[in-house]
Amino acid sequence: MRLLIPSPHTKTALRQQAKQRRAQWPAVAKQAIEGAIQRHVQAWVGTHNPATILGYWPLASELSLIPCYEAWYQEGKAVYLPVVTSASPTGPPVMAFYLWQPGVAMETNRYGIAEPSTALAPWLPSNVATSPTVMLLPALAVDEQGYRVGYGGGYYDAFLTAVPSNTPLSTLAVCEEAFKVPAISDTAPHDAKVQWVASEGGVVHVA
Repeated sequence: MRLLIPSPHTKTALRQQAKQRRAQWPAVAKQAIEGAIQRHVQAWVGTHNPATILGYWPLASELSLIPCYEAWYQEGKAVYLPVVTSASPTGPPVMAFYLWQPGVAMETNRYGIAEPSTALAPWLPSNVATSPTVMLLPALAVDEQGYRVGYGGGYYDAFLTAVPSNTPLSTLAVCEEAFKVPAISDTAPHDAKVQWVASEGGVVHVA
């Protein structure tokens, strides 16, 4: 059952409410939601049949797709995870994606997020021309236009903005049904939209 977060639907309010609600959910409820989302994402990826997947490593209460990564690796797909390469307070946030494999060395960055070793190959936008790619993004909340709310660092927005507009990259945000809202009220020009949203209710095309 979809439970709309009450107004206001500003980024700050949505971020606070989503984090509070996630912290209050019983473990069994989160496991059920997470399992359903993993199945929907697996099916969606199966339909798109990409050779390459840009994923994320879950932070705190974020929904985990790690079982999916392990399955895709066994299928021969290349899975890449984000690495923060610049966190300057005066410059734009910079994030790159590096190859992940089960058992690869992971290091914890300044935000407490595990990152793969940069010794393995990075993903480049030019790779899409020869390797169909999908990108999976974590979201605290998402709206019907494809705008998402994360933790506020701006890394995913900056990354997507830097990818050439003609790059055939399919994007999917992962979010619980309860945190889907009609519209985020304070989106900005630098905010990047996603094309699809996955929840325990299924996958929908939004942009």
